[in-house]
Amino acid sequence: FHGSNNDLDLVDHGVENNGSESISMLKILQCIAVPYISIAVLMTILSVQEVFTRWAICAVGLDVDLLLSRSMPSASTTNSAAKVPSAPANTPKTTKSNCGGAQLSTSKFLVEDLFVQSILCGDANTVNQVNARPGSYTSCFRPMQCTQDEEIERNETASSSFADWIQYSSTTSMGALSEDVLRLCLLESLGGRSTKPRMKAGPRLFDFGQARHTSAIRRRLRLSAATSCPGKDPIAIPVVRSLCAFAGGMGQAATRFYHRDIPIRFPSKEVAANNPPSLADSWVLPPGSLDAAEFAMNAAARLVVMNMVTQREGVYSVDITKRHDRLSLLLPCVLRSAFQLHCGMLDYAIAQAERNGEKISSYDPDGKGDGLMKYIEARLPDIEQVLATCDEAAKMVMRIINEFGERPMEALMSGGNGDLHEWLVHLDLS
Repeated sequence: FHGSNNDLDLVDHGVENNGSESISMLKILQCIAVPYISIAVLMTILSVQEVFTRWAICAVGLDVDLLLSRSMPSASTTNSAAKVPSAPANTPKTTKSNCGGAQLSTSKFLVEDLFVQSILCGDANTVNQVNARPGSYTSCFRPMQCTQDEEIERNETASSSFADWIQYSSTTSMGALSEDVLRLCLLESLGGRSTKPRMKAGPRLFDFGQARHTSAIRRRLRLSAATSCPGKDPIAIPVVRSLCAFAGGMGQAATRFYHRDIPIRFPSKEVAANNPPSLADSWVLPPGSLDAAEFAMNAAARLVVMNMVTQREGVYSVDITKRHDRLSLLLPCVLRSAFQLHCGMLDYAIAQAERNGEKISSYDPDGKGDGLMKYIEARLPDIEQVLATCDEAAKMVMRIINEFGERPMEALMSGGNGDLHEWLVHLDLS
């Protein structure tokens, strides 16, 4: 009996031990499951929030003013907490301006600042170029330099600076995907495509895109006119400069990467040894960059052209008295940037044909000399769209220049831009 009791005791203890082990395992599983469930719920909430945020930003009809006013902190916490870049150097340092009754402050981050910083990818050197005060490019050897010549020189410097950034710093200094999406949306809000089909004959005089694009361009110009002061650049000017620098810089970079005097596929080992692979072998041109360049070119042309036209009964006509003189000085800069982007895209198309082993001459059986354009139409529709945008932007500007006078063209051609002149001559301005 005593031994039986011991056996019973052993059995009872075993049951008690198994129960404690199951309870402890349940607690362990709870401790493990609760954090994982919490993390999963949190990640789901963040993912849904991210999806809705991206959908809201990418939605058609982005209102940049509303976006900035809803997302920016108050002025008292801007510099200390958010470290938002300061306003451009040309922003009037006034709290109650005498110029149009506007109120501006250098501590306030404007929509124009957002455009400049985002378009130029935060490249400090190029941002400084477009924000430099008037007279910064007048050297001691040219004290009487015309302001239009100064703008042309500034545009060349800024475009070259941005091309340098693309070549040497873009792979290491590029921001997050959300910044690229925001940049593309900002450019599209001003330079998006028109819903009207592009006409082969009888082109429209001026194409400012859809109604929302026209409204956004007009808003930027009205705000710029309302806040302008004597001796200060209108706040729209750095935006146009940055658009020209972006488009022209991309064109210059493409020419650097893809223009070469020898074919990409070397004919012999000796040639390959003396001519190492060019930059074209290590650089690609993604579709997003092509869209951004197209929107930038559209936006630059629309801003400078709408500055000099009026709309009556749905028809735009040139009105010289409406223009802002400082903004009209950028007309030749838009032409120059359009030509640089045009040349860069042609160099890219030629490089792609050589890389794929295709002969451009095979697309020109009649010998008319348009084999390259036919190849682009057949193989590179994205490049064709950018080239058409460059042509349309140049046509809009040239129609204004023809009404305005030949002074902008004289300033642009004084630098020996023979190829640019030849390109403009072949444009159909009818």
